Amino acid sequence: MAVLLAVGLLWESHSQPLWAWWMSPDQRAQQLLELGDAAAAARLFSTAERQAYAYYRAGDYAQAARLWAQQPGPVGAFNRGAALAQLERYEQAAAQYRLALAARPDWSEAERNLALVSSLARRSREIEREDRGGSLSADDVQFNEDPDDSQIRARDQLEGGGDQGLSTEQRKALWLRRLDASPARFLRLKFARQLQRRQEAG
Repeated sequence: MAVLLAVGLLWESHSQPLWAWWMSPDQRAQQLLELGDAAAAARLFSTAERQAYAYYRAGDYAQAARLWAQQPGPVGAFNRGAALAQLERYEQAAAQYRLALAARPDWSEAERNLALVSSLARRSREIEREDRGGSLSADDVQFNEDPDDSQIRARDQLEGGGDQGLSTEQRKALWLRRLDASPARFLRLKFARQLQRRQEAG
């Protein structure tokens, strides 16, 4: 009776069920994965391939990509491509899918994923090119060297004030204070432009 009581006390003191004591780390990891705790499962799995899968399920795509880089062959390249795509590293993902297809040319999933990440990479390059092309980045500021800047004068007149007595540097400082540098407005405009491009593209 005392032995049963002692076992019962031990069981109460652990958060794991009693039968988990006889499970291997891989079995416990698989159970955690099935219960939705992929991050904990990743730490328990003994193979890099299974750890990578668990990290991928947990959303740690960088760690999954690192571990899948150790896995040779087309499956490792395919899986690493998926993790890199989740990290929006589309060019690198496409390279991994090409490696997988070089070893298994008839792999339809790799072909589909390659087409998808290639399309995403192309769009990403187009957006970058357009963003760099005709607009200033958030940190770029351009000043009109003319001290009688018409925009500043017009705004001053609307506000009822004047800046006739200000130096060029003071005018620039005044202009910067009045500048609308709202990140929310910037993002709204950027997303609206991207949406318009997508709608025009079809």
